[in-house]
Amino acid sequence: MEVIGAYPHKTPEQFTSGLTPPQPLRPLKDKPKCAFGENCVIYGHAGTEAESYADEWGLEFVSLDSTPKYTAPTITFEKCEGCAKLNWTAVDGAEKYGVVGWINNRWQLIDQCEDSSYLLNNLKAGSSYKVAVVTMIGNEWHKDFSNAITVTPLNSAVSKYPNVTNIKYSDKYHQFKLEWNAVDGATQYGIAVKLAGKWKVWTYTDKNNFISPKLKAGSTAEIVICAKINDEWDTRKINCRSFVVTVK
Repeated sequence: MEVIGAYPHKTPEQFTSGLTPPQPLRPLKDKPKCAFGENCVIYGHAGTEAESYADEWGLEFVSLDSTPKYTAPTITFEKCEGCAKLNWTAVDGAEKYGVVGWINNRWQLIDQCEDSSYLLNNLKAGSSYKVAVVTMIGNEWHKDFSNAITVTPLNSAVSKYPNVTNIKYSDKYHQFKLEWNAVDGATQYGIAVKLAGKWKVWTYTDKNNFISPKLKAGSTAEIVICAKINDEWDTRKINCRSFVVTVK
C-alpha cells in the first residue's frame, strides 16, 4: 500500500520515519481502586470471581453455597387499646423486616422495620386482622407467609390510651413526626424514650403530635406516649404500648 498525498509514492514506513509520537498529555498513573465501599458485603459462590474480588480488596464474602435454609420468624402479639404489639424471633442475617397484612384477598406491605417488634395501630375493637412478617436477606425479600397469625385489639369502645395514628419521616432533616388520637380528659401528653432499659421523659405537649429534633440517620428509638388525666400520668401497659422508630 502507498500513501498518496503531499509525498506521493512513499510507503507508510518512509512517510513516518524520523517522527516521534508525542507523549500523552495525561498519562494514567492512578492505582486501581475498589468499586465498592469498605463495608460492602459480596455474596456469591465459592471459587468464583465474586470470592476472588472480595479477597483482593479485603471485603467480607458470604458464600451462597453454605447459606442455611430460611426459616420464617415466629410471631406473638399482645393486645392493646386500639392496637396490637407484634413480637417475633430474630433471623440471622436479616437486614430488615416487612410487616404484611392480608388485605383485599392478597398480602400487602404495611410497614418495614429493623427491630423485631412492631406496634400495629388503628385496629377496631371486635375486629380481627391476619398479619405475617417477611425478611430481607442479601437485599432480597423472603416471602414466606407460613408464620401468619390473627391478631385482635382489646375490646374497648373508647380508647384509654394515646395510640399513634401516623408517623411521618423527613429524609432530608432526619426527623420524624408522631400523631396520635385524643384521650378523653387528657390535659397533657408525655413522650418518653427508653434508654439503657429505663424510660426517660423526652418532652411534654398539650397537642396531639410531636416533631423530633434532628437525629442521626439510621438510629432507632423505643418510644411510648402517656396521657395526664386528673393530674396523674397513666403509665399502665407502658411496655405493651411502646413502639420503635427508625430515623430515615
